[in-house]
Amino acid sequence: MSKMLKSSGAMAAATMTSRIMGMVREVVYAWFMGAGMVAGAFTLAFQIPNLFRRLLGEGALTAAFIPIFKEKEKNGTPEELWRAANAVISGLLAVASIITILVMLGITIFLASGYLASKPLPPFSAKNVKDVRALAAKLERPNDSLAPLAQFLTNRLSESSREAMRTRHDKMPSLEASVEQENNLRTNLMNDLNTVITNGPLYNPARFAKVEISPATRALLDRHPQGAELVWVNRLLLEDAYPQELTDNHRETELMLRLLRIMFPYMLIICVTAVFMGILNARGHFFIPATGALVMNTVMIASVFLLAPHMGRTLNERVFALAIGVLVAGVGQALLQLPWLRKEGFNYHWVSPWRDETVRRVVRQMIPGTIGVAAFQINMLVNQTVAFGVDPSIVAWFNNSVRLMELPQGVFGISLATFLLPTLSSLATEKKQDEFRSTLNSGIDHLLFANLPASVFLCVLAVPIMRLLFEHGRFGPTDSLQAGRALEFLAPGLVAFSLVNIFARAFYALGDTKTPMKISIACLLLNLVLSLAFIWPLRQRGMGLANTMSAVCNITLLFFSLRRKIGPLQLGARKKIIAQLLLSALVAGVVTWAASHWWEGHVGHTGMWRRFGDVFVPMTAGGLIYWGLAAWFKVPPALEIGSLLFQKLRRSRD
Repeated sequence: MSKMLKSSGAMAAATMTSRIMGMVREVVYAWFMGAGMVAGAFTLAFQIPNLFRRLLGEGALTAAFIPIFKEKEKNGTPEELWRAANAVISGLLAVASIITILVMLGITIFLASGYLASKPLPPFSAKNVKDVRALAAKLERPNDSLAPLAQFLTNRLSESSREAMRTRHDKMPSLEASVEQENNLRTNLMNDLNTVITNGPLYNPARFAKVEISPATRALLDRHPQGAELVWVNRLLLEDAYPQELTDNHRETELMLRLLRIMFPYMLIICVTAVFMGILNARGHFFIPATGALVMNTVMIASVFLLAPHMGRTLNERVFALAIGVLVAGVGQALLQLPWLRKEGFNYHWVSPWRDETVRRVVRQMIPGTIGVAAFQINMLVNQTVAFGVDPSIVAWFNNSVRLMELPQGVFGISLATFLLPTLSSLATEKKQDEFRSTLNSGIDHLLFANLPASVFLCVLAVPIMRLLFEHGRFGPTDSLQAGRALEFLAPGLVAFSLVNIFARAFYALGDTKTPMKISIACLLLNLVLSLAFIWPLRQRGMGLANTMSAVCNITLLFFSLRRKIGPLQLGARKKIIAQLLLSALVAGVVTWAASHWWEGHVGHTGMWRRFGDVFVPMTAGGLIYWGLAAWFKVPPALEIGSLLFQKLRRSRD
């Protein structure tokens, strides 16, 4: 167990550093893009190639490759070992290159067809008014280029809109009241803008003299539109004048596809990086592969400050700097692994993969494994695709909640699962069933001990955490509330999400990839049905609820399937431990909730230090209660981790 704690602990430290940098990246992104249309388009575009990182770097490829690599290491020669690795890498390069070229070519052809620009648009809906407060500010205090148009629009505002604009800065008694105030302003302005665009031609050369009109809008104007087409061109004129405040699904989709075309080659880069990391893990190196994400996040943050200012004047133009940063970050992550690979004896050369037996075995194991290990990641993509069609802001809000979930899930769940795969594979190869069960059970104990309180803290402190981390720049109080609501429904599933990784690794160590695949297919279908059912009435909260419910179903089916495969998991003694941890987490949650409400009522959250205290004072109180109760109950993970920390402190003093 000490080996598990030390190996996974070192990797967890590297993962924690990387995940913290990932959180910093999301904070910078929120400051730079907010939670509007551009943020939604970038998030979905990045999610598609990033899915391959989740599947390969933390899932199916390494789950299929490591057991085979360990077998070659044990039974074959070094030449056979490295030839097998080169064959797998060659196959990845060939297949991923073909997929990348086809996807990029397909996107280019679709965009060149002009299909999106040719679809007429109806009047505005509420979701098309993205940043209503910014729109109100530009109507009241326009710059020189917008002054004639702003004056024209202001003269046609209803009294209810004027009143909503005057009172938008009034202090509301609660965050919910502020959201209601903003929604009221959005509805009134939407109605007035629709009155303007349906009451005759909007274009006037003097009114739009300094407005940059898009080619699509100009082409429609030249056709002298009438009727529904006139409404369409009037709407496009307003979107050209206020591109950050007003938008439509056609422009959102076009921006998302243009960003995806730039970022999709990241898939090829990260596929190769995944194999590099798998080789190093199999050879006993866990720290360096885990730090790869640190390089990636650092480069992506740098792209915001160093490259974006040179990419144009508007956010729609500057966001492409972030897409370029993704590619550079992927290359940096791959290059980081090479020195350690060379020390192990790896030297890449092309090996034809088409008839290679190792490649065939990896593919056979990997195809079902892609679905088996990656249920959570595919769930995210399915949900976000559906949400993008409902309201792109939902994608950004939900993405922020997912990023917060990934910190404890990555530090404890994925780090532990990464350590367990080669360990369980060796035990399975040597037919040591009792040690296999014991190692798996110990991993489950430590995961529950770490992630139960994390789940409670994320749920109870969802809005204060969002406010502390993301409420800067374009990300406002309404965004904090909406993203926090998503986290409240997603956080209860943290333990289930993490356990899926652990149990899937157990199946892969046993050479079984079909069982997780079948279970995940069922859970993916369940998640899709639940997402479609919940997203309209509950919006981002419905996405969190659907993911939590499908994850609980997934881990339940995996547990009973594994028990049928290897016999009883010897959980009799652990039922007491689980009950003690649940009780400790419940008490800690009550203490955290009480401390949070006291802080909100007596101190508030105005200013950075008060926001910091709003999160960490209740969390510290709850954490001390949780650890104290777990130690009092003599829960083994609490005692083992405490003993390890005490030993390190004593050595540092000596």
